[in-house]
Amino acid sequence: MHVEECSQALLARWLPAIDEHRAGMCIDIGVGTFAFYCELFSRLGFKTAAVEPLPIDHVRKFSRVYGIRLLETCISEIDGTQTIYIGTYDGKELFDVSSLKQDWWGSSGRSKQVQSMTVATLLQTLSPERLTCVKIDVEGLEPVIIRQFAAIKNEWLPEIIVFEYGGGSTKEEGKEGWSAEGVAGTLECLEVLKQRGYDFSVMLDSAAGTAPRTFHLRTALLNPDDIFFPKGVYGNLLCARRAVLSETQLAEICNPYLDNAAAVPPLQLTENVLTKTFRKVAMRLL
Repeated sequence: MHVEECSQALLARWLPAIDEHRAGMCIDIGVGTFAFYCELFSRLGFKTAAVEPLPIDHVRKFSRVYGIRLLETCISEIDGTQTIYIGTYDGKELFDVSSLKQDWWGSSGRSKQVQSMTVATLLQTLSPERLTCVKIDVEGLEPVIIRQFAAIKNEWLPEIIVFEYGGGSTKEEGKEGWSAEGVAGTLECLEVLKQRGYDFSVMLDSAAGTAPRTFHLRTALLNPDDIFFPKGVYGNLLCARRAVLSETQLAEICNPYLDNAAAVPPLQLTENVLTKTFRKVAMRLL
């Protein structure tokens, strides 16, 4: 399955349905170098913040054009500074797999000091009236971040939390993101969200031949053999507090993204023509 594209297609349909008037803010924690969720949030009409300790120039550029508040920091358990280990893949530098974990599968020996803040400090800095969605892709630090939502006041709990799991190996191999520690971390994230009232969840995995898997946190046993796909590679979990998608809606949205070998269909978004034109011109001028 094309995980990121399917995740964005789900959010493009889901978020306007649960927050029709765009009253809540959306936050993209771990922007990376592709599949820019913060751009999607902004195009959907939400007030948006992006959090990335190593932003590429393109992210800075479209953040200015789209009016996205970009915070060049990581989110961790401390306010101050952290050491981030620059990612590599196939012998080349790749910021997308950079991590605060020195032993993360993508981390290299090269490191850099970056600013850090806790979830509480992030929310105090942004001071949103409410949150509609938070996406988290931080290369192994998802449990460190989601653990902090256990102490967040109710009005700052996002309606939907999206976070990454797995990576660097497969469930069968049981290494890297699928090590015992990695699996336990993902299950801890789900347990924290369950305790905070999240329920309907969708799992999207990049393994060939997989389709969206749904479950309810309030009744799920959170057994790894029941939750994960046997041949799982990496994926996203989308967990909602109140919203639910029917199987028919899920299939309609996700079916175009199921075949990894097929071309990815473009994401269709309804945008004001003048706004869309302005953004295109502004991106060229910057």
